[in-house]
Amino acid sequence: MLCYVSSTLLQNFLSHDEVWNRILLRLRSQKPDSNRASYDCWLFSEESLLVGMAGDCKSEIVPVSKIRVCPRCICLLAKLVDDDLIRKKEVAIKNALQERWPCMTEFLNTTLTDDGDICRCCVSALQDRFLDSVVGKVVNSFQSDGYICKSFKLSISLPVQSLLFMENALQTHNAAIDPIRCNGRGYSVKEIMKVYLEPILGNRLSLMAMSKGDVDLDISVTLDHKESENDLLPQIAKQYPKCFSKARKQNQYASKKRARNEPSIFNATTISKVIETMTIDDLSLLINQTILGRPIEIENIGMMRSPVYMGGRYLKMSRTLSQTPWFVGDVRISEMSVQEYITVPTQKLFQSDSCNFSSSGREDIDVRMLGNGRPFIIEIINSRQCPTKEEISTLQNLINNRTDLIQIEKLTMVEKEDTKILKDGEEEKTKSYSSLCYTKISSEYSKENILEKLASLSNMKNVKIKQKTPLRVLHRRNLAIREREICSLHISAVSFAEVQDMVSVDMEYSDMVVPFKLEITTQAGTYVKEFVHGDFNRTLPNLSTLIGSATDILCLDVTSVNVEWPPIKQ
Repeated sequence: MLCYVSSTLLQNFLSHDEVWNRILLRLRSQKPDSNRASYDCWLFSEESLLVGMAGDCKSEIVPVSKIRVCPRCICLLAKLVDDDLIRKKEVAIKNALQERWPCMTEFLNTTLTDDGDICRCCVSALQDRFLDSVVGKVVNSFQSDGYICKSFKLSISLPVQSLLFMENALQTHNAAIDPIRCNGRGYSVKEIMKVYLEPILGNRLSLMAMSKGDVDLDISVTLDHKESENDLLPQIAKQYPKCFSKARKQNQYASKKRARNEPSIFNATTISKVIETMTIDDLSLLINQTILGRPIEIENIGMMRSPVYMGGRYLKMSRTLSQTPWFVGDVRISEMSVQEYITVPTQKLFQSDSCNFSSSGREDIDVRMLGNGRPFIIEIINSRQCPTKEEISTLQNLINNRTDLIQIEKLTMVEKEDTKILKDGEEEKTKSYSSLCYTKISSEYSKENILEKLASLSNMKNVKIKQKTPLRVLHRRNLAIREREICSLHISAVSFAEVQDMVSVDMEYSDMVVPFKLEITTQAGTYVKEFVHGDFNRTLPNLSTLIGSATDILCLDVTSVNVEWPPIKQ
C-alpha cells in the first residue's frame, strides 16, 4: 500500500542514513536528483516506511486511499490542459492517464476515486455524477423560464472552504505528481467545470457559449457544502484568529454604515492567509479529520438576461397625468402615469422581471406634451422573449388604443449606447413651448402700454438668463444658479374669448389683465414658468421685468423636443 508522511515526521523517527537511502533509492526512479530537503511530503510503500519507525507513530501515516481524488483533479494537480480529455467520462480519463504515464499506474490505481467515492480535492464538483446533475438542473430551469436567446455565459461560484481541500490534495500528492506536472498555469476547478459543461449546455439549450463580449443570457451556478462549512470553517477561525482580524474590523464598519447583518469573514482572501500561515501537517490533519458524508451541492441556479432597450416618443394630452407615479407621503396624486401606461404592457410582452423608464427631460403634471412627442427609452430587465418588429408594432397600437391620455410613436428596439443621446439631449438640445400668459393692467401700465411692450418683445432672440433653482423644485434639486438661453420667442395678443376656449377663466377678470400667447424655443433645462413670472426674481431677466408689470402663465404645452430619436440605423 502506498502511503504519505511529512518529512518532519520522518526526521523525528528515522535517524539512520541507511533508512533514508532506502527511501531515496525508491524516489530516484521518479526524480533522479532527489535529496532529503527537496520534499515536504514523501511517498513510499508501507513496508519501507515502517523500517526504523517507532510503533506509536504509525497512526500518523496517511494512506493514499484516504485522500482519493477524481481523474479530473489529477489533471488539475498536474496542470494538464487538455479540453478533449477533460470532456470525457471519468473511466476514459483514467485509462488515458495510465496510457500517457505508464510509470504512474500504481499511483493512479491507488489514488483515483471509485464509483460512489467523494473526491477529497474538488468534493465531487468535477465528478461525472455531479456535473451531469448540473446540466439537468440548468436545462430544466432554462426551459421552465422560457428564455428565447442566442448565446450564454456560464459563471460558477464555489464554497470558500474548497480552497482548503484543493491545497491539501496538492500538498499531499505533490511528490507523486511532480514528475508528470506540466509547465504553465493549468486550469482551476471552475475552468475545468466550464470546459466540461459549456459544450453540453450549448448543445442541450441550442445556444452559443461565450466567455467574453456581449451575451444574451448569464447562467450562474452557486455551489455549497454545508457539512464542511459548519465543521471546518469555525475550526480555522478559532485556530488562526489573526488571519480574520482585518475582515472582522471591515465588517463591523460596514455593518454600522449600512445597518445590515454582519457579512461573513470567510472569503478567498482570508482563507488564502490561513493556508499561508498553517503548516502542511496542520492542514493535512484538519482536512483528514473532516468527514465527507455528502458531496458538494447546488445551492442556486440563476439566470439573468442582459438588459434590452426599446425607445420611442410619447405625447401626453392630459393636464392631470404625471409622467411617473407621483406620491406625496403615502398618498398617490394621480391614478396612472405615462410610465405605467407604457411599461406595464411592455413587461407583459417581454415577460421580464421589470422595466426602467427614462426620458429626455420631463414635463409637469399640468403641462401637455404635444408636437413630435418626448423621446423615451425603456430598459427591460431579464426578458424571456424577443418580440419581432410586428409584435412591437402591435404593442404600440395596444398602448394607443388603451387610453386617450397618451399616444406613443416610433416604438422600436434600440441599443444601450443610444441612451447617451437622451442624456446629452437633456442639457445640449433645444425645446419649444407654447403657453397662454397674462399681464396685469395697473394705473402705471394701461392695456395699450402693455400691448406696445409685448409687440416690442416679440421676435427676440438669443437672450441669456440666469435661473436660481426654482422654489417649487428646491426640495429635490441642488441650490444653484444656472445660465440658460432663450433661443427665440414670439408673442401674439389673444382675446379673452379665445382664452376661455382653452382654460376656465371668469369674465370678471377681462378688464384686469391682458392675455397673450407666448411661443418660445429655449435651451434644454430652462424653467419656462419661472421665465414668465420670475419666481420672486430668482430668474433674471424674466417677462415680468421685461414688460414692467406682473406676468404669469395660465397653461403650458411642450410642442417640440429637438432630439433625433429614435436613432436612424444605417
